[in-house]
Amino acid sequence: MKLNISNIGKHALRATAIAAATVAALLLLGRCLNTDWLEAEKLVAEQIQFSDLFFSWHKHNNLPEGRNVYVLDISNFQNHKEQAVFFEQLAEAKPYMVALDIIYVQETDSAVDRHLVEAISKLPNLVLEKEYRLKTGYQRSFFADGSQLEALSNLSSFIIRDWKSFDIIDGDTIPTLAAVIAQKMGADIPKNNCGGLIDYSICDTNYLEIDKTTSFNWGMLENEVVIVGDLKDLRDTRNVPFAYHPSMRTSGVMVHKQIVQTIIAQNWIRPISAVWNWIIIFIILWIFVFTDSVIPTTIHQSKAIQNTLINLIKTFTLLLLIFIAYIVFWKAHYSINVWGAILAPIALWMGNILIEFAQACVIGVKRMIQLISKIKIKK
Repeated sequence: MKLNISNIGKHALRATAIAAATVAALLLLGRCLNTDWLEAEKLVAEQIQFSDLFFSWHKHNNLPEGRNVYVLDISNFQNHKEQAVFFEQLAEAKPYMVALDIIYVQETDSAVDRHLVEAISKLPNLVLEKEYRLKTGYQRSFFADGSQLEALSNLSSFIIRDWKSFDIIDGDTIPTLAAVIAQKMGADIPKNNCGGLIDYSICDTNYLEIDKTTSFNWGMLENEVVIVGDLKDLRDTRNVPFAYHPSMRTSGVMVHKQIVQTIIAQNWIRPISAVWNWIIIFIILWIFVFTDSVIPTTIHQSKAIQNTLINLIKTFTLLLLIFIAYIVFWKAHYSINVWGAILAPIALWMGNILIEFAQACVIGVKRMIQLISKIKIKK
C-alpha cells in the first residue's frame, strides 16, 4: 500500500468542492420545489424524518402510571337510535371523561334525536368536536349550544407529524381536541408551537370495536378516558408515519389518541436545526465522494480489489451512520429531515458536473492566457 499525501490533499479538496456543490444544488432544488409544479412542495413542507425510519423498528410503551386512553369504534351503530343505546351503556360504565370525534346532524325523527341528546348528556366530562372550514365556517353537532365544552379537530396537514394546542380563527382562540383531553387528564400542555413531532411509537394502535350482537366488558372503562369515533369512515383517514401499521393511513380519531399519549409521556421528537441538517448531509456526501476519489490513487491493487474496498468502506460508513442515528436521534428524541438524502444522488451528479465545468473553465482560461502570451512573444 502506497500512500500519497499530495494526492490525498487534492482528492480531499475535490471531495469538498463536489460536496459543497451538491449541497448548493440541493438548496436550489429545495427553492424550486417550493413552487406548485407536481405538488412537490408537500415533500419539503412535510419533510420525511429520520424518526419515521425508526418507527418500523421500535415500539415501546413508556407512558406514566395513570388513566388509560381508549378509542371506541362506533361504526357498527349506524343510526341515532342505536347510538343512543351505545352512549347509555357507556355512561353506565362511569368513565372519567368522554370525547366525541363525531359531528351529529339532525335527523327527521325528533324523538330519536332527543333520545340521542339525552344519552350523550349523561356522559361525564364531555368534550364535543367542532371543525372550521373556509367555505362553510364552523361545523358542529346540531345540539351544541355553547354550554358544552367544544374542541377543534381539524387535521388539515398532508402528513400528521406536528401539532398545535390551539388555533386562532377569526380572532377566537379555540383549543384542539387532544389539548382538552390531555388537560382534563392533568397533563402539562405545551405551547402552541411546541417545536416537536408526535411520537407515534410510544403506544400501540389498538382500539375497541363493539359489536351489537355480542357482549362487551363495559366495566373496563370505569374511570378511564374514552374517545369515540368512526374508524371505518374513509373520509377521515390521515397520512401518518405509522411504519409498523399495515397502512401509512389511519383514522383521525387514532391520531388524536397518539397526540394525547405523546403529551402525557412528554416524548416529543424535536427536529434539529436546518444548519445541522446541511452539515450532516455535507459530511455524508464528502465521505462518499472522498472514498471514490482517494482509494484508487493510494492503493496499487487490481480494479476488483479497489471496488471491493470502496464498497466495504461505504457499507461500514452506512452502518456507522445508522448506529449514530439510533443513538442520537432516537434515544435523544431528535429527528433530522432526509429529503436532502433522497435528492442527493441527483444533486451529487449535478455537483460533479459543476466541478467538471469549473475545471474546464480553468483549463480554458489557462490556455487562453498561454495563447495570448505566445502572441505577445511573436510580436
